[in-house]
Amino acid sequence: SAVSNILIIVAATVIFSGETHLALDWRPVTRDCAFYAVSIAFVMGVMWDGKVYWWEGVVSVCLYLGYVGFMTINGSAMDWMERVARGFRRRTLGNKIASFREETREETDDLERSVVELSLSPEDDKVGGNDGTVDDEDEANNPFAVPDDWRKYPMWALSLPWYATFTVTVPDCGKTGWERWYLLSFFSSVLWISAISYGMVDAAAVVGCVLDVPEVVMGALVLAAGTSVPDALSSVSVAQAGQGDMAVANAVGSNVFDIWLGLGLPWLVFLPARGGFEEVSTAQLWPSVCILAGVLLVYYASLVFTGFRLKRSMGYAYVLVYGLFVVYSVVGVWWMDVYDLRRGK
Repeated sequence: SAVSNILIIVAATVIFSGETHLALDWRPVTRDCAFYAVSIAFVMGVMWDGKVYWWEGVVSVCLYLGYVGFMTINGSAMDWMERVARGFRRRTLGNKIASFREETREETDDLERSVVELSLSPEDDKVGGNDGTVDDEDEANNPFAVPDDWRKYPMWALSLPWYATFTVTVPDCGKTGWERWYLLSFFSSVLWISAISYGMVDAAAVVGCVLDVPEVVMGALVLAAGTSVPDALSSVSVAQAGQGDMAVANAVGSNVFDIWLGLGLPWLVFLPARGGFEEVSTAQLWPSVCILAGVLLVYYASLVFTGFRLKRSMGYAYVLVYGLFVVYSVVGVWWMDVYDLRRGK
């Protein structure tokens, strides 16, 4: 999912944000890419000998806790990065040029913040009454309401049992009187995500076995793309609200979570009962590491080249790069079986 997270989520964010480009702050982008690069190097180091030990799960979880701890001092870290960059610019460009760029950037940032605040501020004409608008919105957001368009009916009918189940088991802490139940809502959601993810992985393994598709291909394409859809939708919504930095951070930061906690926690929990280690295939180690590092390099270098302005054309380019990854997975890994994944079958 690391490849689809960066390429597809970031591409969807800028393409469907409604803007021609998103102006990003270089500091959080650099921070997230640096942590992601460290996590890639960590995975390579763990799987280098073909074995994963339980204590490496401990290290992985501790690294993620360190990442979370860093976020508690994120403001100070961002200020330090800005001071370092300012000093570098002054030494290389001269005091006058650096001062002019700083003033221009501050004015631009102030203008962008004003535009965002203006776009998010409530409209004055809503004070006098809503004329039933709120009721209409509630009716439109009601999942149990029968859709007017017949083409939406099949999907609504398939989703209706899930709507009913979630309504009963997950408290809506956004409603009045349910605000204190947010912890129950959170853990109920986590349990449902875990159960659905387990079922999705098991179903993908069965389908792959029936169609003779390697598990690596099913995981890299079907499961990875499926898990990226919710993140893509949330990033698009955040970008439309004017928070481009947060939308992009969601894509890269989720990769750090997937590697350090998504892999490390299962290693820590299950490997002690399996002899303390698990053998893993290293046939795709170097190609996978090169792909992850290459995608990260393409992403960060493209932002540096454009002055950290995420343009819509870059989004289409990211989709093209992901298409090349799909071709590699289907043609090379599956059809040509360059890693002998079917050996012994």
